[in-house]
Amino acid sequence: MTLAAHITEAVSAVAPVTGVSIGNANDKSTWRVDFSDAATDQQKAQAAAIVDGFDPMAPVKTEYNKKIDADAEAVRLRYITSGAGMAMTYQEKFAQAQAVSTMGEQAANAMTQADRELQFPTLSASVGIEAATLWQCAELVLGKYAQFAALSLTIERRRLSGKAAVNAATTGAEAKAAYEGITWP
Repeated sequence: MTLAAHITEAVSAVAPVTGVSIGNANDKSTWRVDFSDAATDQQKAQAAAIVDGFDPMAPVKTEYNKKIDADAEAVRLRYITSGAGMAMTYQEKFAQAQAVSTMGEQAANAMTQADRELQFPTLSASVGIEAATLWQCAELVLGKYAQFAALSLTIERRRLSGKAAVNAATTGAEAKAAYEGITWP
């Protein structure tokens, strides 16, 4: 969306306009709002306040921040399966793996299949597929969780640092350079 389109959208919320033109994005004295004949003086004043307070970098920063979030998610999805249901499955498996770890290997592996599936249904689905025993499945999940936690730290740090750099930018070129300067794992 162009700067003129963002301003048109914001101003149209308070006054009927026929158009907006931007001369120099960094010089608001070159910006013009054309009002329809139906616009009242009060509406024009409200629109002028919006224009005066409008940060021309806000839409640029918003777009780059959205791209950063999308890029971070794309990196995460190289290591995990997408979807809200899958996220719940990961959380449930992790919680069940912690509980199995707390009960100990001997107690976990002594459970009957029926008891195991009743107490740890999501983790039990992995028995015989990802590992031979409930304990081994729990250890596998906990290990994968630790690996992903380390990766997640790196992704999140780069995501937040990139957004901070974009938000500190004072020009479109600086925002673009901040975005392009992010190196993902």
